[in-house]
Amino acid sequence: MRASRECLNKLEDLASRFAFLRLKPCNERSKFMQYIIAPFKAADPDIVPKLRVLNDTITIRRLKDEIELPERIDEIIRLDFTPEERRVYDIFKKIAEARVQVLTGQGIGQTRIMGGKTMIYVLRSILQLSLVCVHEKYLLNDDGFQEI
Repeated sequence: MRASRECLNKLEDLASRFAFLRLKPCNERSKFMQYIIAPFKAADPDIVPKLRVLNDTITIRRLKDEIELPERIDEIIRLDFTPEERRVYDIFKKIAEARVQVLTGQGIGQTRIMGGKTMIYVLRSILQLSLVCVHEKYLLNDDGFQEI
């Protein structure tokens, strides 16, 4: 069993957990690719519920009402970009908007339902914008940063 506080950034991170716990057949990388990664990439609608069941079987969880937690405090702090940061953000924002329009079919006048791979690319675009806000220099090498 593992604590649910661990962060899994990619499905491959889950594969290493299965290998460590020796959960057959997914403890072998080829089987994990066959039974988990391939269906996920193919946008199989059944894979997410299956992953949830798998994850729940190897995760120990406590419900919020079973432990004493301090009351949640949400605080929104708005910061202004410097002119340079604004310029870099706007470039990435235009790229993200164009990508979303193409992926959803908006750019060519057709209607498309988002699912599977499309949603992954949209979420990746949103993540990239978040990263630009915090770590713009990490997203670009020195040459790329100079180009912008």
